Amino acid sequence: IPGVQMDIRGGPGSVASAYIQGSEFRNVLVMIDGVTLNNISDNFADISAIPVQHIERIEIIKGPASSAWGSSLGGIINIITKPAGDSKTINGMLSASYGERNTGDYRAEASGRTGNLGYYLYAGNLVSDGMGPNTPFYENSIYTKFKWDITERARLLFTFGYNKGDRGMGEWPGFDLSFSNDFEYLFSTLSLDYSINDMADLNLSLRTSRQNTEHYQRQLSTGTQLGMNTYYEKGNGGSAKLTWRGEIQSLVIGADFDTGELESNSITGGRQDLEKWAVF
Repeated sequence: IPGVQMDIRGGPGSVASAYIQGSEFRNVLVMIDGVTLNNISDNFADISAIPVQHIERIEIIKGPASSAWGSSLGGIINIITKPAGDSKTINGMLSASYGERNTGDYRAEASGRTGNLGYYLYAGNLVSDGMGPNTPFYENSIYTKFKWDITERARLLFTFGYNKGDRGMGEWPGFDLSFSNDFEYLFSTLSLDYSINDMADLNLSLRTSRQNTEHYQRQLSTGTQLGMNTYYEKGNGGSAKLTWRGEIQSLVIGADFDTGELESNSITGGRQDLEKWAVF
């Protein structure tokens, strides 16, 4: 996409950042299924840990959008996952690939529908010894989506994603140092869509996320751990939106609310809180 740059620091699973029109990574908001992936400590979004198999499409908004989304002066990257299945026949895929440096990418997915319940299931594993010194990567991930058609007018949608892994982040031979980190990410959403009539729709949604990361510094020559920085954060939020469509115009009113909490040994007091709300 013109104006969007990716800074990738190595091979599979290595740290990567997104920049839009020259902005800093902290000014680019990254979302998946309506859940913010940017962390609280420095607004970094670990996009390299997102499995691509369950992504249906990606929307990008360039330029400032801070009035609605906070620190997103560069723009917004909105990741939309694959839908729950509509076919009574189970559709699926199995994939395995292997390459140099013991790099393996293993994926499985299935989708279908039983009665009023549609589903999408994914599981994957990505592993590599890395393309450079001290850049190995290992990650397991799962993702689920369920859609329940309660009535002809009401639908309930549930999503759940979980990633856990570790990566080497390179080394600094001149200072006899190497760097690595462990990560564990979880996000989930629950939403209700209700068609009031042919002209009006109501949407209510809840979301939650957990991001736990631990960063290590070790001495190259001995492998001795010299330090560890921990970041444990959780976020919760919700939104309500009413949409009315006229013949030549439409009206949308709603509200958003999000809270966040970070516990870390790297910040003053060991804790930082975040609260955001908006009406529109």
